[in-house]
Amino acid sequence: MLHRAHVFSDTPPGLTATLNFDQAGVSNMKRQAGMTLFETMIVLAIVAFLMGAVISANQFVERATVKALLGEMDDVKHMLYAYREQFGRVPGDDGTAQNRFPNTVGSDWYVGSANNALIDGTTSSDWWGYHMDFPNSGLVQHEEALFWHHVRRAGLATGDPRYFGAFNAVKGVLGISSTKNMPTRPPGISAQYNVCSSTIPGKLARMMDAEVDDGDAESGMMWAAAETNNRPVKTATQATPYDNEKRYTVCTAF
Repeated sequence: MLHRAHVFSDTPPGLTATLNFDQAGVSNMKRQAGMTLFETMIVLAIVAFLMGAVISANQFVERATVKALLGEMDDVKHMLYAYREQFGRVPGDDGTAQNRFPNTVGSDWYVGSANNALIDGTTSSDWWGYHMDFPNSGLVQHEEALFWHHVRRAGLATGDPRYFGAFNAVKGVLGISSTKNMPTRPPGISAQYNVCSSTIPGKLARMMDAEVDDGDAESGMMWAAAETNNRPVKTATQATPYDNEKRYTVCTAF
């Protein structure tokens, strides 16, 4: 009688196929894990790129805003120079403006200090003028307000001449005055006129100062004081260091 030989294996029946299957699964898992890591790296790279783009865009907007704010302050200075060169008077202080332009208020109508080459209005004047429509005879006595009236009548500034004020690039106010009703000048600064701009975020105010002066709110030809409740500083107030969390009234002198 022939006996069939039994082939013995260390692997129980059916286990070989299972092992082969498991090995294939492990291989697939490894391959999938590798793809997931690669995809994660791609996603992280895209996120980093987008974050960099957003930061760059924000920096571009900040720089553009700083240039706009500085440009506005410089424009006020050039408006005064142009008006004085053309008419021999200082806008806002011009007591003969009503003879030169129709429907115009001359500073001698209400202000005793007209034609003294300063924009000094009264002791209660706000450096940004008054945002109102003409006529409001009880208010237009302020030469700071008449400045905008005169330069607009002369075609040196855009806007309605009946509007006695101006806004800046961050929706604060912009103005000029020879009084002390504003952030106090640093020691040693001597000039006839102050141009101020309000509601400027601390970071932008510091950038403005660094662009044209020394970057220090308490020294140099550009200075600033922190505002309370985002309202323009309209009294003699000591200059304060820049803080990114605050807003400032920024001034320069010429």
